[in-house]
This record gives sequence, C-alpha cells and structure tokens, in this order.
Amino acid sequence: MELRKADVLIIGAGCAGLRAAIEVAKRGLRAVLVSKGLPGFANCTYYSGGVLNAPRGPEEAEEHFKLSLRVGRGLNDRSLLKRMVGDAFPRVSELEQFGVKMKFEGGRAYVLGQGPALSTALLRASESLGAKLVGRTTAFSLLIAGGKAVGALCYDYQRDAFVAFFSRAVVLATGGAGAIYKRSTNPVHVTGDGYAMALKAGLRLRDMEFVQFYPLCPADLELPTRTIPPGFAEVGRLTNPLGEDLPAKYGLVDRPLAVRSRDLLSRALFSELSSGSEPMLDLRGVPEGELAANPFMESFLRFLGRKRLLKVKPACHYFMGGIVVDERCRTGVEGLFACGEVVGGIHGANRLGGNALTDCVVFGAIAGAQAAKHASSEELVVDENLAREELEALGQLVEPAPAKSGGPERLL
Repeated sequence: MELRKADVLIIGAGCAGLRAAIEVAKRGLRAVLVSKGLPGFANCTYYSGGVLNAPRGPEEAEEHFKLSLRVGRGLNDRSLLKRMVGDAFPRVSELEQFGVKMKFEGGRAYVLGQGPALSTALLRASESLGAKLVGRTTAFSLLIAGGKAVGALCYDYQRDAFVAFFSRAVVLATGGAGAIYKRSTNPVHVTGDGYAMALKAGLRLRDMEFVQFYPLCPADLELPTRTIPPGFAEVGRLTNPLGEDLPAKYGLVDRPLAVRSRDLLSRALFSELSSGSEPMLDLRGVPEGELAANPFMESFLRFLGRKRLLKVKPACHYFMGGIVVDERCRTGVEGLFACGEVVGGIHGANRLGGNALTDCVVFGAIAGAQAAKHASSEELVVDENLAREELEALGQLVEPAPAKSGGPERLL
C-alpha cells in the first residue's frame, strides 16, 4: 500500500471541492484533491447551466431567504440558509478573480460558457496556487485516530492499487447520490460515497428522504438525460396528447416552474405518466428570435436538433439530505469538514434553482478556510498500521461467509 501526505485532503473535485482547495492553497498549505474521474470534469458542476443565485443588498437577500425557505417547504436549516444567502453575492463575485466570466442579472450570475467554463476556471486557479489533483481514485473509508480525521483509504483505478492519504484535516465534497437512479442528470460517478463514509465514521445524516427530480428532461432514450433549461417551460407549453395545459391542470402558478416548483411539476408529470399519458414540451409557437436571444436555450435547441415538440420525463437531480454540519462546515468528527451536496439541511425538502452552485461556492470557501485553520494547529501523523488494519477490517466485510452444510431449505 502506498502512503501519501497532505496538509488538507479534499475528497471530491467539483465546485465545492475546488473552491475549498483554493482557500487551503491560498494559505500556503498542501491541498490534495482526490476525484473518482478526471478532476473538474466528472461532476455535476461541469454539466450544470452555470447559474448562481447572488442576491445583492439586504432587501434582496431577505427576499431570497424567504423564497428559499418557501420552496424548501419551511424545513431548511435556517442558520445555514442565512449564512449562504448572506455570503452569496461577495463569494459569487469573487469567482471573477479566479477567471470565471459572468453576467449579473436579476439577482443571479450567469457563467459565460456554463458549467464547463466554471469547472475549468476553478481547476486552473487551484492548480496555479499549488493544489495537487489526483484523478481516477476513489476514497472509500475515512481514517480516524483518537477521535480525529487523519486521512482516507483510496483505490487508484489506473494502477490497481490501494493508497492511504494522511492529512491534518479532511474535507468531504463528494456530491450526492443521483447516479443510483436509472434516470439521473448526474454523472455516473455520483453514487453517495460521502454519505457511506460519513455513516461509517459515526456521523449523522439528515433529510435523506428528500430527493429532487428535475421535471424537464428528454424522455427519448436516444438522447442523454440532460436538464432542459427552465426558460423553455416559460415560453413554450407543457401539454399532453389531449392538448391540456398541464400547469393549469395541476394548479401550478409559482414561476419559473422549473426553478421554483420543481417538486410540484415533477409530481404532475409523474401523474401524467402513471396514467399512461405522455407529457410534452411544445415549442412550435415560439418565434425563432425569442429562443435565439437566450444563449442557454439556443444551445440546447441545437442539441435537440431543433425539435419543437419534445416528450419530457423527470429524472433524479439533487439530494437535499446529507451530513449534519454547523455554519463552519464542521462535522461530528474533529478535523473533518463537509461542503456541497453531501451536506444536508440547507435546502429543506426542495432546492430552489440556482442555489446549488451558490451553496458550493459559499460553503466550499468556508470548509477550506476552516480545514486550513485546523490543519495549522495539528501534527501530521502517518500510521501505516492504522491504514492496514482498516483495510483488513473492510476486507472481512466483503468476503463471503463460510459455507455451512445444507442449503437454505434446512432452515425450513
């Protein structure tokens, strides 16, 4: 087994993980990011529309807080939500320092180039500051010694070898678990690893029953399960083969529908599907110029081959539940911090569109700063025996039990 060292080990290289790495590296500490796929490219950030909520000023922030709470059905952790909303504008604006080009409009920031541009800019910024990125490596168990997080066991796919990373602090930024669903907007790597590691380390999870489905995804199996921009539902018609207006049929009035009413619209479309109907997005009456004026919608229309009548079906999009943390991203294990979708409570029962990346930017920075602060006061301890004992214990869990005489029928 190979042993590696870091000041702060960050597990996950999406927006939250990269933002945490930048904060650690800015302080002159060794940040190492471990990613299951290619760092910066195998995460939900890369496939996102690059939209971040960024309310400016106290009045706008208060309205955004109330809206997020209403969309979350009042079940949000208010202290975490307040911190996110309060830090949103300065943290989102700060992205420009890292090479992210954005357009601010109506309390939101739109990344020019969408998710790929955001991921690439943060990746370059973290590397320029000295952060080390380790790809195609899966972290599967945290290393705990004396009640403190001291690293993680990983598996390197390329070399077919186990690796133990030892560090002074650990940040979990592994995202959610969307890929466990057959239909998901998430990359295949997003399988809930962070939740599993957290539970094994004795941490509490909350709100795991709240899973958001994005309502507007192509139902055609020949097309990738991508999110259709919310604006399509505002300029086109959501209907069925009978010509019924689905928002009117189900009493959906809170617009934009795919931003503020994702849960209710998904429920409505599932109702249609379960009754044998086929929900459709009808864009045939929308002038070409109206679609071309919006770069997000224009690019997606090209992706669809300029189809104007599209069958739609919800797909798993986001996990609202996750690890319990405080406002400093601290978990129940000393030296272990968490940020991004792996954390629960911020979004309540349903996430407001545009809050995911804002969450990652705000709490990624906080987690990185807090992990760096903790690491600065800790000694780096490399304990090979700890790593080997943990690996052996895990091996016993997956080894088949010894066969006993007789089959299961002997139990009858």
